[in-house]
Amino acid sequence: MQCKRYSHAVSREAVAEFVEQTLKPAKSAQGLFITTSTFAEGVHEVCSGQRLDLIDGATPQEYLDRHFGAGVYYIRV
Repeated sequence: MQCKRYSHAVSREAVAEFVEQTLKPAKSAQGLFITTSTFAEGVHEVCSGQRLDLIDGATPQEYLDRHFGAGVYYIRV
């Protein structure tokens, strides 16, 4: 799993590096890349054929609120 708290979009290069340097060498069955930002154009092509889920935008905060209760944890960007 990799998490990024960027004010800009996560690049293709960042996701490709995660796949090549982390997922493939570990022979991971599944990967998860989370950002409070967005993913740049072309990131989904980098993930093609990989078992990698991408979560972006407000979704991480929604997960925290759902699992721990609203207002317990905040993600600041």
